[in-house]
Amino acid sequence: MLGELADGLRPIGKLDLLGRIGEQGLRLLGPTEGGETEASPAAGANGADTLGRAKALVVIGEVNSSRGKGRTDIAVDALNAALRLLAPLEPLERVPGVSAADYYRTFGAASFWLGQIAFDAGDFDAAARAMDRYRLASERWRQQAPEDTAAQVELGYALNSLGSIAFRRGAWQDAERWFQASLALKLEALARMPADADTRDGVATSRTWLGLVAHVRGRPIEALSALDAARAERLAQAAAHPDEQLRLRDLGTLELRRAEALRAAGRFGEAAATMAEGVARLRQAERHDPENRYWRADRLHAEGSLLLARLDAGQSVDVALAALRHQLAGEPATAGSDPARDFLRREAGMRVALAEVETAARAGDWAAVRARLAATEEAMATLLRLRPRHWQNHELQARRALLGLRADAAGGAPDRAQCARQRDQIQPAVDAGQAGLVLEAWLALRACATPGTPDDGWTQRLTAHGYVPAHAALLVDFPTTSAKGRRPS
Repeated sequence: MLGELADGLRPIGKLDLLGRIGEQGLRLLGPTEGGETEASPAAGANGADTLGRAKALVVIGEVNSSRGKGRTDIAVDALNAALRLLAPLEPLERVPGVSAADYYRTFGAASFWLGQIAFDAGDFDAAARAMDRYRLASERWRQQAPEDTAAQVELGYALNSLGSIAFRRGAWQDAERWFQASLALKLEALARMPADADTRDGVATSRTWLGLVAHVRGRPIEALSALDAARAERLAQAAAHPDEQLRLRDLGTLELRRAEALRAAGRFGEAAATMAEGVARLRQAERHDPENRYWRADRLHAEGSLLLARLDAGQSVDVALAALRHQLAGEPATAGSDPARDFLRREAGMRVALAEVETAARAGDWAAVRARLAATEEAMATLLRLRPRHWQNHELQARRALLGLRADAAGGAPDRAQCARQRDQIQPAVDAGQAGLVLEAWLALRACATPGTPDDGWTQRLTAHGYVPAHAALLVDFPTTSAKGRRPS
């Protein structure tokens, strides 16, 4: 019953209504001390009841997860309790009243949410173990019910989850393979049931991830192709289900990804407008679930991205910058209790700081640019320490480096040793295959650090797939000027 209620509340963004049952529900529904175990026949005596309790515990886990109320201690206890209840039910042939679909879907959901919580906390090893359990459960379901299209779709979701972990580890090629395998399963299933909304959503999700991989690897045209296809599906589903706020939020997040690809393609005005549309959708979804602290943190993070997009487009951001700075000042640090939300807060703060630097650059106040950049050094180092392979961290690092180079170019006195240090700091991301803004910054730093270095095809690699450098003049030997306004001989 609780699971059915959750299924009704989830799409409209009202899962918070179930939040109060967390700790009490865990005590009532979890396995008793020395109770349901493999050694006890009680576990399978009433399989349907046991499965129902496990489903309810998964709902408690979802509601309290890092993507919900942020009570991950309750969530982890509930999800592990669900897995302990479920484990003794196998093999299913000896448990009447339990279908493979219900069992493996519930087992997979418990594993997924444990993986999601670990993923948000940056523990990718634990996340990978949990998501692999999710994959194995989906494969067993498919083996036992080969004609069940839902099992195939679920396996596609599991592969997509493994892809997201590879992505966060900076293993772009591995991530792309997982996402392509996931998309293939979902498209095959969609051909068998073209009207299924969940499968259509799954296809859009895999295409979104493939678009993001293409963006990170410096292929904005390919990224936009995948993201535009995902957007068409998201818009159709949002129109068909106007009350489902989760779809609205998914569409908002997709618009952010499209804006990033548009910016990489040099379409700065479109990028700012698209980013603004995405933020507006996130705000609308948040209003329907105001207790969801992750959604709030994610929206504030997107507001920071919007500031930078508007500055790239030459727009004024003074009022929005002050408003976001004020909002972030009221956000508490939650590094211990909710690391995912705390990281979003920190990264949003860095975006605000770099927007302030960019504002000074637009005014030609290069002394202020240098001072403000120096003030961001510790915060940038902290972000990189917390998530050393995070693609957005590296893009912020690149943006910060390019601002410093612009200040040096205006003053005519590059610090070549500092350029070399920053080039070496960005080098691992370039070696891992990240391109676009990150590769642009690396090339500019290399030109500053070691003038006259042969290009060796790097500039062609930067622009081959549609990336448009924002500061192309910095990619050649560093443009220092003499007192007479000429480059020194």
